[in-house]
Amino acid sequence: MSEHVDELLSAYLDDELSEKENIKVKNHLALCSRCDTALHELQEIKQGISLLYGSIEIPDFQFENAVMAKIKEINPVNSIYYKWIVGLPTLFLAITIAICLFAFSDILFVGVTVVSEMIKIAVSLSHAFVSVLSSIPFLSEVFAITTIIIVGLSVWSVRYLLRTKTAE
Repeated sequence: MSEHVDELLSAYLDDELSEKENIKVKNHLALCSRCDTALHELQEIKQGISLLYGSIEIPDFQFENAVMAKIKEINPVNSIYYKWIVGLPTLFLAITIAICLFAFSDILFVGVTVVSEMIKIAVSLSHAFVSVLSSIPFLSEVFAITTIIIVGLSVWSVRYLLRTKTAE
């Protein structure tokens, strides 16, 4: 008997096969009870899914409105308590920041100056680093050759380890 056509049965059932494949499956089904049984099982599954899909009721527009109304009702943002719970700490934080800026303006000025100078130093160091790297000739070639040597040694050591017998 020729090989089974299990992988083609679903496409056969959905009429997605070429004419040549369709004839091949029909001829095989006439001779093979196993594949014929599998086709009948697939047909039953397809009918069951169709029945199940047909029995699903799609909610109407009023259902969506009812859900959205319930969400708005539960939504804490609309609550007066939520506005006080969020509003008071925010107001307190804004007042505290304003007082700190006013009271510690001299310290803040010194801090900003120090931070800006540190940023300038970092930028200068990065420029110096780039200058040093660009002054080294053939840096990329040296890096590539070193990488090739390391990869070659790694491959050789792995092959050596694989060839050695382990102690039993």
